[in-house]
This record gives sequence, C-alpha cells and structure tokens, in this order.
Amino acid sequence: MTDHTELKRLAEDADRQMPSPWFVHRDGMGSEFPPHPEQNYGIDDARGWAVAWHGVGRNSGIWLEEVAEFIAAANPGAIRALIIENETLRKERDSLREDRDGLLEAGAHLL
Repeated sequence: MTDHTELKRLAEDADRQMPSPWFVHRDGMGSEFPPHPEQNYGIDDARGWAVAWHGVGRNSGIWLEEVAEFIAAANPGAIRALIIENETLRKERDSLREDRDGLLEAGAHLL
C-alpha cells in the first residue's frame, strides 16, 4: 500500500468519534464489580467510552486479552503515527537514492 489517503481519512474519522489512546477494559462488568473469572475484555477510548464492548462469559466480547491489547494498540492515533513515519522514511530513502545516483554519476569517470 503506497497511498495512505483513505487509511488516514478513516483514522481521522475514527479518532473524532473514539479519541485515542485506547485502553483495555479488564474488569468484565464495570468498575463497580470485582473481576469475573471468565471475564471478557473490552476497549475504551480516551473518554472511557466503549470502542469494542465486553461481556461476561466466553461467548461475547473480546475473550482473548492479547487480541484486546492489539486492538487497543492499533488505535487511530497509532495508525496515523505509523503512516507519518512511513512517509518520512520514504522521503528519506528517495533523497538518499538521489544522493547516491549523483555521486555515482560524478565519479563515473573514475571507474
């Protein structure tokens, strides 16, 4: 994927609705309840609103903590930061290629 325009737009739209960063909600039923032994995990946005809901029992919500951690880490702000880093590295790569090509051309008579 070289054009990130649509992904950027989606991340910006999502961040307006569910602001980054996102956090794993681990208590299974809400802060007023003790953790349930078969709790599910949810994802909350920076306001504490549910991004991905959770429930009790292994038949609803996100039932693997590792999956919840990944979803929380892959929030819109993180995606936008990765896109910016990718674009910066591409520009740097292109500049280095131009420098290399110029040096090769300038020194071609030495070969």
